[in-house]
Amino acid sequence: MRQDCSRTLPIMCLFLLVICLSSLLCAAQDGAGTSIPRPGAVSNGSSPEDTQVRELQSAMANIEAQMVQMQRETAKLEAELHDARARLAALKDSQGPQPVQNADKLGSSSSGPLQAANQGAPSDSSLKDQLSKVEENQQVLQSKVNDQYQTKVESASKYRVVLSGMALLNVFDNRGSVDNFDVPQLAQQPSPSASNAAFGATVRQSTIGLDVFGPTLAGARTYGEVETDFFGGFPDAPNGVTAGIMRIRTATIHLDWNNTSVVVGQDGLFFAPLSPTSFASLAEPAFAYSGTLWAWVPQVRVEQRFHFSDQSALVLQGGILDSLSGEAPSYNFYRTAEAGEASGQPAYATRLAWTGSAFGRSLAVGVGGYLSPENWGFGRKINGWATTADWDVPLGRRFSLSGELYRGNAIGGLGAGIGRSV
Repeated sequence: MRQDCSRTLPIMCLFLLVICLSSLLCAAQDGAGTSIPRPGAVSNGSSPEDTQVRELQSAMANIEAQMVQMQRETAKLEAELHDARARLAALKDSQGPQPVQNADKLGSSSSGPLQAANQGAPSDSSLKDQLSKVEENQQVLQSKVNDQYQTKVESASKYRVVLSGMALLNVFDNRGSVDNFDVPQLAQQPSPSASNAAFGATVRQSTIGLDVFGPTLAGARTYGEVETDFFGGFPDAPNGVTAGIMRIRTATIHLDWNNTSVVVGQDGLFFAPLSPTSFASLAEPAFAYSGTLWAWVPQVRVEQRFHFSDQSALVLQGGILDSLSGEAPSYNFYRTAEAGEASGQPAYATRLAWTGSAFGRSLAVGVGGYLSPENWGFGRKINGWATTADWDVPLGRRFSLSGELYRGNAIGGLGAGIGRSV
């Protein structure tokens, strides 16, 4: 009877350990089956979602490490159990058949190998503690995943989507006569029949943005972004001035490698990247009618970066753009070619910039060029062109000096015409 119990004890220990490990693997698989949003490949800062994702990844790594450790302990226990069985069998063969009354002696003599096996294996209490700790970590991980699910934007795909925007109320009081009531650009000659004072408010400069972080294609991190506002005009309805029509500002797709980027879509002028900012004029950059270069133009561009150090790089950009001339559309529902598009060629642009760091802030200095063939009909062909320079230089930790210079011809479509085309 003692001999049978001695044989059964290691088998029961192994059986209990296998059950515990099976439960652990099931729990780990349940946790691993939960979808966790992938962090953004390109990010300009550390967002709360990125911090939560890193915490989830750290918790998963801890669970995997504990599973690997328990698998090693199981393998060690199996080896020691096999060795104990071999010694027990050898001892039985050497002693031959023993009377029943000698079973106690045999049990005591075989207790040495069994004790060695039991000493090398983890005790039941330690296994329970480890299993309890893993289950606790799993519960914490599941709760964090649930919190993340409640705060994320629902997507039809597995890729992460970020919704952003701003509700902006502009209240204004004008004195005199202006061209545009809520975002005045030009002062006009007062009319004898018009009022010299006006007061109003609008929310049509509010914006909505959507960022989608896609898969890795050919080693490139992909993401897309769309930004809209409600500055596209007014519906022909009573009080239509309070119901601005939504319009597209920018919509781009990015492919980013370590030193190369490709951008396609509608974006700002990469060869004249700086524009003044103001909440009073968010629909169009401030000074838009003062000659500053700006436009949201369909384009395809490539950027190549040459790094000299961690904080210094030379950036070369080049691309083609839709050749806009600043003319208003001829029809509301049909599109006709403008002078630049009628040339049969796109516009071409390039920029060379150096980026660095000063006072713990980024520094950039660049020069650019633009060429736009235009055909105005009846043999009237000209080349719109511009040479540009831009800089953003920190003057300490709180101040910086930024600006642009340009010289060109026939670039009213980029804002230089102060509200006119060529």
